[in-house]
Amino acid sequence: MCRCDKLFREFKSGDLESIKSGGLTKNRGVYAIRIRKRGKPISDVISFMESFCKKTKWIGFTEYALDRTSRLENISRCPIIYIGAAPTSLRSRYKDLCGLRHTAFYPILALLMNGWRLDYEYFETERPEDFEKSLKDRYQEIHKYLPALVKN
Repeated sequence: MCRCDKLFREFKSGDLESIKSGGLTKNRGVYAIRIRKRGKPISDVISFMESFCKKTKWIGFTEYALDRTSRLENISRCPIIYIGAAPTSLRSRYKDLCGLRHTAFYPILALLMNGWRLDYEYFETERPEDFEKSLKDRYQEIHKYLPALVKN
């Protein structure tokens, strides 16, 4: 349990790996990524991604992917690692998360490939940007920092 759990009490939740995007609402909202089970140590996860990226010999890709993946070093005891808004729909934002259009894609991919299990939690609201800001502010009041994969 974490002190911030109360902030996410009203959120619906599903196993990130097995959610089918078609089953998610088309409504707008806010979502969070929560650690359900930890896998290999973060240092191993980052080393894995460094090795993977260097095999491509693609400098631009490597810089981008490793910049995002380095945020994994911020993971602490709190299971919430990302909070974001879905201004168009929770379904479309989940699809973004499953592909290259999301800032957390590479770190999440690295975690999943190293035995971590994550949940996608979401809350429908007509004012996702306002709710996201409020949620991040309350999270920061509790922890004194933002979730690991959120860029300050």
